[in-house]
Amino acid sequence: KIELPKSTVAKTKSTLKEVQVLVDKDKNVYIKYTNNSGKTETEELELSTFVDFVSEKLDTSESKDVVVSADKDIDYGFIVEIMSLLKEAGASGINIDTNSTK
Repeated sequence: KIELPKSTVAKTKSTLKEVQVLVDKDKNVYIKYTNNSGKTETEELELSTFVDFVSEKLDTSESKDVVVSADKDIDYGFIVEIMSLLKEAGASGINIDTNSTK
C-alpha cells in the first residue's frame, strides 16, 4: 500500500502501455508494466537489477516515460536515486504520481 503525497495539479491519465515504479514506505521497489499478452503485472525489484530490468521493459513499452508512485514518507534522496536509475535505464520522462486535493 502506497500513500501518495497530495497535489493541487490535475492528475494526468495513465495508460497501461507505460512503465510504473512503485515505492512503498519500507523502500520496497516494484515495477508495474503490461506484458506481451496485454496483462498488467507487478514485480518486486532489487536495486542491483533495477536498471537492466527497467531497460528491458522500456524497450517493449509504447512510451519511454515512467510514472513513479512513492509513499509520501519516503525521503527525497531515495526518490532521486530511483530517478537517476530510471534515466540510466533509458527513461525519457519521469512523472511523479500524486493524489489530487481538488
